[in-house]
Amino acid sequence: MIMYKIISSLDKALPNGKLDDYKVQDHLSVMRGETASFQLLYTNDGNEELYPAFIKIRLSGSLAPYATLREVAPVVATSILRCNMDDDYIISSPAAVPDILMPMNYVDGTYALAKDLRTIWIDISVPPDVTLPDDKSLTVSLYYAATKFEGEKLIGDAKMSVEIIDCALPEGTLLFTQWFHHDCLSNYYGVKMWSDEHFSIIEKFVACAVKNGINTLLTPIITPPLDNIYDTRSFQLAEVELTDGEYSFKFDRLGRWIDICNKHSVKFFEIGHLFTQGGAKYATKVVGKVSGESVRLFPADTPCDDPEYVKFLRALLTALIRYMKERGEDKRMIFHISDEPKAEDLETYGRARAAVWDLISDYRVFDALSDYSFYEQGLVRTPVVLINRIESFIGKGVEDLWTYTCCAPASGYSNRFIPMSLSRNRSLSLMLYKYDIKGFLHWGYNFYNNTGSAKSINPFIDCTSGGGFPAGDAFSVYPGEDGEPLESMRLVSFKQGLDDLRAFRLCEKLYSRDEVIEALESEIGGEIVPSTYINDSDKMTALRERINQMIKAKL
Repeated sequence: MIMYKIISSLDKALPNGKLDDYKVQDHLSVMRGETASFQLLYTNDGNEELYPAFIKIRLSGSLAPYATLREVAPVVATSILRCNMDDDYIISSPAAVPDILMPMNYVDGTYALAKDLRTIWIDISVPPDVTLPDDKSLTVSLYYAATKFEGEKLIGDAKMSVEIIDCALPEGTLLFTQWFHHDCLSNYYGVKMWSDEHFSIIEKFVACAVKNGINTLLTPIITPPLDNIYDTRSFQLAEVELTDGEYSFKFDRLGRWIDICNKHSVKFFEIGHLFTQGGAKYATKVVGKVSGESVRLFPADTPCDDPEYVKFLRALLTALIRYMKERGEDKRMIFHISDEPKAEDLETYGRARAAVWDLISDYRVFDALSDYSFYEQGLVRTPVVLINRIESFIGKGVEDLWTYTCCAPASGYSNRFIPMSLSRNRSLSLMLYKYDIKGFLHWGYNFYNNTGSAKSINPFIDCTSGGGFPAGDAFSVYPGEDGEPLESMRLVSFKQGLDDLRAFRLCEKLYSRDEVIEALESEIGGEIVPSTYINDSDKMTALRERINQMIKAKL
């Protein structure tokens, strides 16, 4: 017997779970132009007469022309995390967990395996200028066939109604970067770095990033010194040549990258870090031509204030800024000194910063760090603080704060690991709103290397970078066929959180900031603090519904 129901897009239905573990959802409200997402969950109870069962899907109703279907595929989460986990993880040991949203031809159908829970992800995206009848609904009809070539038999229908509130969300103000790893696309697809094929794949991944709310992209003028403790492959946009002691540069690759970003409405270019990770102690890897041969220009142990490296950086930055000014793009640059310096790195970080500060001081300069001393001593104007360390910065009244998550925190906070719920991921929007956080950074959009970048990994079978990172921390898209990125449930649920944030800001314009915060806190039953997260799909849906209805009441 085939059994089925429509459930929230925030539920992760484990393949070995039970249908009764998940509540039916039959109604959603969204703003005009916003995507409504939910899931069709189904299973074959093991009746031998229906095994193997081939399921075909038919859509009807006024929303059917605007619906797309994808199959939810699980991955095996092995390395759950590197430190203690709390009780709100959906698994506590290695297991298969839904994560990948795979394209499917729902007319041809899909299999229902005996007793396994299977899930279809359904998006409804109605263009904002389309007028629909009063009955805005989608009926999902399931048909059974012994094989895809045999006749069909109706199993039943499931219906979802969607209220489209006649108001569009405002443009988001949050800057959001998930670091884009150009080298991993070259490695995985086996294409030459910066070739036409490489740029074609890059553009597809850029488009997917922007679709999901990412508006700031890591731009590797020189190879970013991030998680590459080995002498890894170079992937720099700047072409460098050293002749008679002087440096010259070509930015053709950079121009092509910028053209792609502009085509897809990227807002800012996050220039790769100028010094090594964790304190700016050393020069980063730079490849340049000397007498026609490509060589590494500075050994790995070159100090940050080495005169020749400083000379190189100053020449590079001068040429880069001139080039970007000529294009009218220079104010869209964000600069970094070093990623995640610690208190003991104050001295080297200060020396590295001093070497280039007069050149970049008129631009945005951000760094991920969690020690207040860097801000207190004026070394960092805009700190990007790990979410579980940000409270002290908030308490001291630091303005223009950014926050980030990475392989930590693993317990007590929102994060985006595969074994965590999607509500936990999405609900980061609550603290972003209450504390008026200006930007969010996450390091892994498409990192398909092992820890340290000694070699590439296959993310479909290794979601932990060789066991070095919590499951899913290193990427939120998968590399599909023909260079097409496959979204993860985590990427989409975080985009839903970004849409929530836009709805909060719209609601604030109609009421007041205090009233919106009061409404949110009444829904969650407590004060919003940096560690606040929601771990229940019904509660997360109800919270957004409360805001939607407040907006509707003022229209």
